[in-house]
This record gives sequence, C-alpha cells and structure tokens, in this order.
Amino acid sequence: MSRTEAQRDAVHAPRRGFTLIELLVVVAVIALMIGILLPALSKSRDGAQTIQCKSNLRQMGIASTAFAAENDGTYCTGPFDNNKRKNYGSIDKKGWIADMVLGEYAIPGNMLCPTNPARYSQNLILARLNNNAYRPFSAAERDDLIKKGYNTNYTQCWYMAYTGVKDHRDLGLDAQNIRDVVGPLSMKYLGRVSPSLVPLIGDARTNANELFEFNGQQVRASKALTDGPHPSEAGVHDRQQYDDLGPAHGKGGATANGQGDDRITGNIVFADGHAASFKDDGKRDGEFGLSETAQGVVYDELEGKVFGGWLNQAGIDR
Repeated sequence: MSRTEAQRDAVHAPRRGFTLIELLVVVAVIALMIGILLPALSKSRDGAQTIQCKSNLRQMGIASTAFAAENDGTYCTGPFDNNKRKNYGSIDKKGWIADMVLGEYAIPGNMLCPTNPARYSQNLILARLNNNAYRPFSAAERDDLIKKGYNTNYTQCWYMAYTGVKDHRDLGLDAQNIRDVVGPLSMKYLGRVSPSLVPLIGDARTNANELFEFNGQQVRASKALTDGPHPSEAGVHDRQQYDDLGPAHGKGGATANGQGDDRITGNIVFADGHAASFKDDGKRDGEFGLSETAQGVVYDELEGKVFGGWLNQAGIDR
C-alpha cells in the first residue's frame, strides 16, 4: 500500500468515542464535585457578607460616637421618622440618618446589609412617611431622599432614639411619643451600665407582608425602630423589646413564625462603637424575642449580652 493510500485509510478509520456509561460516569463525577464545592462556596460568601454587614454597623457606630463628641454627648437627634408625634423635626432634617448625611459622618443608604431581603426602611413607605407628617413628601421627593442616602435596612434601637420614658412606673406614658420620653441618647445616661452593652443599631427583622414599592418593584421593608420597653403585668415599663431586630445572615433552617427566610445570625452595634453577632438559637422564630417568666422578662437569645433595663432612673438594671 502506498503512503497516500495509508494516509487516506487513516483519515477514514473509525474513531472510538465515549460510551454511554463513560459519559454518565463523567457527569456523575462533575455533579459530585459541584455538590462538594457549592456548600463551601456558599458558606464562604455568607461569611464575607456577615463581615461586610458588621463593618457597616461599626462605621455607623463610629459615626454616632463622632456625632456625640461634637454635640454634647448626644448620639443623634432622634429616630428616622417624619411623624410629628415620634420625631423632633422632619425626616430630612432630624433623626440619626439626617445627622449622618447632613454632617457628612456616613451615608447610610450606601451601607445596606447585603443579605437582608429588605432594601428600604418601612418609614419611607409613602403612607407612613406622610402620616401626621412634619411636611408631606411626594413620591419623587421621597425617591430623591433615597438617592441622597436617606435610607437603611437596619433598625435603630429605642434607647438611641429616646433613652427612656420619663417615669418607667407610669404606664400611661407612650414610649414612642416625644412628650413622654427623655429624648435622644446621651453619654450622661451611660453611667449605670457599660456602653458596650447598650445597643444602637442592628440587623432588622422583616415581614413578608410589608412591602415597599420603588421604581415599579415591590420589595420587603425593614423595621425602623424597636418598640421600646415591654409593658409588664407589674404595672411598669419593663425591659426592652428587641423583636424588631432579627437574623439576616447564615442558614439555620425554616423559622417558626413565618418570617419567610431561614437566617440565623444578626449583628448589633453598641454605644462604645463595637459590633457583635448574635444567633437566633432560642425559639428559632426569626427575631430576638423575650419571654415572661416568674423571674420577670427574659431574653430568648440576648440575655446577659445586651442591656434591656432603665438608663434614666434606678430600677431594672439588667
């Protein structure tokens, strides 16, 4: 056979391909490798996002302490709210977010928790924004506020906004009415307890049925402010309610009360500027709640880690 004929025969010789079994083995190996790698990659991503969230809160804690240093020890001018009953001025002029934006300490709207399904505060929902308002906002004006950084998906703690009711033994006082509370938190009220235990801002609990519409999209809204002291059967404003704080990180299985996510870890920044992580490993209900016991109000997850008592008068000191 000539060389040319040999080359021609080589070209037309049948080539052996993968058998079906070999192909299935390759697919199975690839699927196994993906199954091994994906949880590790997901865990790594969750860890990075938790660190980013904690960094956001730490920056806002530093911004709050910097504001206090320049404003007679007061951490803010009030809550993020446009309601005349709840805040000390309009939402674009008064409140912790206005303080940070106007004072150029931070831009909260640029520092959102990366894993919280809420992307906007509930107090930017137009119906809430214009309820008993200092000044009404149109949708366009509200959207302009957001563009300037007046937004957050974190929850401010009641202490930071109001410190305490004027008399914790008077249940006739409204814990979210500026006439009945002391006013924004000041360093002078931290003499009875370590600032490292007094929370300022934390990861927010969200409700699947509270939605915010922006640019034609509907997304969850975050809680704006914790509710304040729990009204006890003993006839006093008792320990703080922290159930508007909630887990926004990690995976922990389905929640018990239908919050609609399976997160287990939440971050909180404190009055000394440090941020810490806490797990919803008590009732696994998607929030940092409390229980009423024979010994009084007890936190399901935060007991001994976060202060809940009275800052402005003697009494409940834990």
